[in-house]
Amino acid sequence: MGGGAVQLEDRALARCVVLGGGLKPSPLQAMCPSSVLDLDLCPGSSVLYEIARRTAEIAQGWSSPLRVMVVHGEPYPAPAGLASPPANVALTVVAEPKRWRGPAGVVLDLCEDAPADSSILVLEGARWYASSLRALVADHAARGADVTIAQSPDRSPAGAYVIRRSALSAVPKLGFLDLKEQFLTKLQREKKRLFVHALAQPGTLPLRTLPEFLHTARAANDAHSDWRVVDPTASVHPSATLLSCVVMRGARVGEGALVARSLVLEGGVVEAGAEIVDAVVHARGITHAPGSFFSGRFMYGSSLRTSSLGSGSVSGLAQASGVESRSAEPLDSGRADRGRGQRDATQGGGS
Repeated sequence: MGGGAVQLEDRALARCVVLGGGLKPSPLQAMCPSSVLDLDLCPGSSVLYEIARRTAEIAQGWSSPLRVMVVHGEPYPAPAGLASPPANVALTVVAEPKRWRGPAGVVLDLCEDAPADSSILVLEGARWYASSLRALVADHAARGADVTIAQSPDRSPAGAYVIRRSALSAVPKLGFLDLKEQFLTKLQREKKRLFVHALAQPGTLPLRTLPEFLHTARAANDAHSDWRVVDPTASVHPSATLLSCVVMRGARVGEGALVARSLVLEGGVVEAGAEIVDAVVHARGITHAPGSFFSGRFMYGSSLRTSSLGSGSVSGLAQASGVESRSAEPLDSGRADRGRGQRDATQGGGS
């Protein structure tokens, strides 16, 4: 699904803006002390690396790298960036130039210096782009569109837009303007050329909640009913039970522990005998998903033993296969081993 057969002119895009979040954190981001863009979907391959990989496909064969700007705003944590981004991508992490601007305002602020007839790719950061975006960019150019909106095969919004720089003149230089509800509606009223481009299968998957992230990780790794994704550098005791979960590099799961429908981040420790369900475990403790079996409280310190699971519920989970996991279509091969070494555990801000 690389999209290499689609021909693009050199420098078909002036730049790419990745919206890393601002104002109100998503439910998943609220559970994580680090940016969702830094979470590993596959061993050694973060959400941000997967985005960079798709943008690198677009710039394949270009005379110079595609400029990719990952923008974030408070209260979102800054993404760590990539120590080794893919070839033909120049990636930087930047803070929003101005506060209270909205997505459309942020894109204008970052791209105001781009030529009026150039095109800008705008991507939602909390999303896995499982399909190539080359055809989207080529379609935009062929139609002479002001904006081309990507759509997933199920007709849901795909989180990707190609915008002609001159169309951003509709965005005020002060004040808030949303991208979908306000900016696109305004362009429609002005009778600008707006088109929808249907992405090839499988499209894109959102990463706004813990269940969405786990579903996407399962799809990204071609996992089946009784699944888990464990980084080779994680330490998992042989007696531990892992169900429908992701254990990132450097994490540790102790003897006899149960981890189900959960995410264990780098530095997270699940102690021996602990029972972790519907939660994110990180270096400072554990955050439970709203509405989970647990009390939902945030716990500091090293002990993660306590839970409010009812009697017998853990054994029921351990016996189940494919715990509340939705089916996923087979995707392109070679994901599990790509991106290894693309980030350093001690990397800086990337900007």
